[in-house]
Amino acid sequence: MEDLIKLINLKYDQLSENEKYILNYILLNREECLKLNVSELSKKSMSSPASIVRLSKKLGLSGFSELKYQLKSDRSSYKESSTSLDGGNYVSNLKHDIDLTIRLFEQMDLTNQYNLLKNSNYIYAYGTGTAQKTMLNELNRYMLSIGKNLIIIPSYNELEMVANSESDIDLMIIISLSGDTKNMQIPLQMLQLKQVSILTITNIKNNSLATYSKDNLYYHPTPLSRTGKITKESFVTLNIVIDLFFKGYLEFVGK
Repeated sequence: MEDLIKLINLKYDQLSENEKYILNYILLNREECLKLNVSELSKKSMSSPASIVRLSKKLGLSGFSELKYQLKSDRSSYKESSTSLDGGNYVSNLKHDIDLTIRLFEQMDLTNQYNLLKNSNYIYAYGTGTAQKTMLNELNRYMLSIGKNLIIIPSYNELEMVANSESDIDLMIIISLSGDTKNMQIPLQMLQLKQVSILTITNIKNNSLATYSKDNLYYHPTPLSRTGKITKESFVTLNIVIDLFFKGYLEFVGK
């Protein structure tokens, strides 16, 4: 993967946000992407076959086939398979996911996200699960230390109420694992109609939630165990990206 990373770094400033999103998806799902054709990858990365071909050529490759060859030629030993707490590869997978999350964070230009936070007085936040709500409490602890307060929405019903209310909302922060918006379309659409800024913090896989916002942060969770179709995830990387975002914000406002 090192050769592909070098190509990306060389051309990074010339890439559009959409192209960066496609590459982030490929890097985080490389084993899956090796099995996909260009049409399948375009659907997964919410782009188009033509966009992927143009991106490949922008990186100096002949097309999608050479991009796949580049992925295959330097495959990581990391496998996106199910793991367990006592599995021998859990620690190495966790280290890999931490590194990937940090690298992804460092590649992003977060000027707009930091400005959103700086200029917002009424900040609401919603987490789609127990772990995500716990992380919001941690983020709120950080925010209180600089005189900002998150209004944490405890349930979906209250999210709908807030989205439909006349409350002043400068910024809505949403943390999700799946990025699935099937159950959130109504409040998200209402927030868009009211032109409320939305900052999403999500796993990059299958991330339809991020399409409701141009301001996103990503983390890569590590599987802990799997029972049938249910996978338990570690949220260490979510904690890390929140920590990095807050520390980056402090540096931004301190300039």
